[in-house]
This record gives sequence, C-alpha cells and structure tokens, in this order.
Amino acid sequence: MIFMIVYALAVVAEFYFVPMYLKAVWPEKSMRSLKYKMVCSALFMLAALCCMFYSNNYTSYTAFMLTGLAFGLVGDLLIHYPTPKKAITALGGVSFFIGHIFYIAAFSVTMKNYFPQAKVLDYRAVTVILALAGIGVIIALAKKIKFGIFAVPVLFYTVVLVTMLVTAFQLTIRLQGTLSVAVTVMLGALLFVLSDATIVFLLFGGQKKNRPLKVFNITTYFLGQILLGTSILFIQS
Repeated sequence: MIFMIVYALAVVAEFYFVPMYLKAVWPEKSMRSLKYKMVCSALFMLAALCCMFYSNNYTSYTAFMLTGLAFGLVGDLLIHYPTPKKAITALGGVSFFIGHIFYIAAFSVTMKNYFPQAKVLDYRAVTVILALAGIGVIIALAKKIKFGIFAVPVLFYTVVLVTMLVTAFQLTIRLQGTLSVAVTVMLGALLFVLSDATIVFLLFGGQKKNRPLKVFNITTYFLGQILLGTSILFIQS
C-alpha cells in the first residue's frame, strides 16, 4: 500500500510542479526552470518505480519501459540545459530517440510473449508507419518548416516515433482494448507523439514564443510519461 500512496503523491506533485516549470521557463529557459523540469522528470520515474514494486512486476516489459523513461529523463536534462551549444540539445534528441527504441521493444516483446504467433511489424503496420511519417513530412512542407542540417535526423526520429505509436496501438488491440491498457499504453503513447509533434513548430517553425503551444507540449509530454509508467501495473509479461 505504501507504494501506491507514494505513487499518488508523485502524480499529485506532478500537477503542481509542471505549472511551476512552465512559469519558470517563460520567456527563456534557465537553471531555475531546469531544476523544476528535473523534478517533474524525477516524479514520473518515481511513479513508475512505485508501480513496479507494488505489482512485483519484474518482467521484460518493466525493464524496457523503465529504461525508456530513464532516457527520457536524461533527454529532459540535455535538451533543456541553458547553453547556446546545439550539440547538447542534439544529444537530448538522441536520448529521446533511444528511449523510443526501448518503448518499441517493451510493446513488441510483450506482444510476442502474449501472442507468440503475432507479427509485430507486418506489412499493414509498416504501411501505417510510412503513411503517418509521410503525413508529417507533408505538414512540414505545407508549413514551410526549415530543418536545415537536422532534416534527416528529424525524419529518422519521426519514423521511430510513429513506430512507437503503432506498436502501442497493436499491443492494446491484441489485449482486446482493456480500459486500463488503452488509457496507459495507447493514450500515453499518443500524448507523447502529440508532444513531440509540437516541438517541430517550437524549434523549427518560428513558434518559440507561442506560450499556449509550449503549455500543450509540456503538459502532454509529462502526462504521457506518467501514463506509460503506470502501464507497468497492468502489463506483466
């Protein structure tokens, strides 16, 4: 019971510290805003660990999910660190990229454990992935977003991101769409994708000063991470 109490406190604290971070980061990021952001990141890690201990879920799914969350935490540190050096921000993007690889592994390995005959990335899944990535490219071109030297890395990141989303949906559908899995896995993955999509406009689309977009970006990100971590309660394979 103690773990669920700590989990609940972590989630409640997230709703307090995310607005504090959003206030501190505007109009420019600073060491103060970084501290608030890292508290928010530590809270989603704490919530996930509490779910693991409470459910005694020491499976491959938990290992992959916690690793993905950890890379997200590192990415939060690097991408937000107040420095003009773009290399640091780029490393943050790489950390998130690796984190998505572990999320994909969590969903894919678990699906194979539950359904050994299932094909994770069959032609239908690949078609959906390419279609979603293509839509992203079309939107970027329509909005005349200029990625510069980051064009290819962003494209690779987009493919991995939508693969994470598709595998999350596949797992949810295979598990017959139970509400707990649908909310934590499917909605969690979707919120993460929506958050990352807004980053394109914030970083490359001239919307850096768009406060509502920034609020949406951060809110969907931390809520998505909390939900993905919470999925450890419901998926034990």
